[in-house]
Amino acid sequence: MEHIGDKGTAAGGTTEIVVNGNTGWLHPAGKEGVTPLAQNIVRLATDVETRLKMGKQGSTRVKQMFLERHMSQRISLVLKEVLLKAKKNAIGLQYLELGEVSQEKAKILGISFTPSEVSLKDIFESLKEKYFLSF
Repeated sequence: MEHIGDKGTAAGGTTEIVVNGNTGWLHPAGKEGVTPLAQNIVRLATDVETRLKMGKQGSTRVKQMFLERHMSQRISLVLKEVLLKAKKNAIGLQYLELGEVSQEKAKILGISFTPSEVSLKDIFESLKEKYFLSF
């Protein structure tokens, strides 16, 4: 499958995914981004070598950083840090091994509990069904 370079608005999470000039090109949000977006589309349409190079680099970046297993690991690390802080603040939440928060403790704190593996899998499947992901 041929990959093409990404085009994205230089705002929000897009800047974490697209490395400007490497995996694609970013353009400003809003009206000032219309002309740069058009220019980026023309560049990708007319420069085959750059399009293929950026596409390959973008695909590699996504596989290295944003696959389900990578995102689960990253989220688990954040959750571990949050749980450690909660323990230090003595709010009654026992620290358990990475990702092992009991449903009872979550309910006590008013947290709707869904294991990250389940919710992430649902998100990725939804994105695949809508053709936002193709791996």
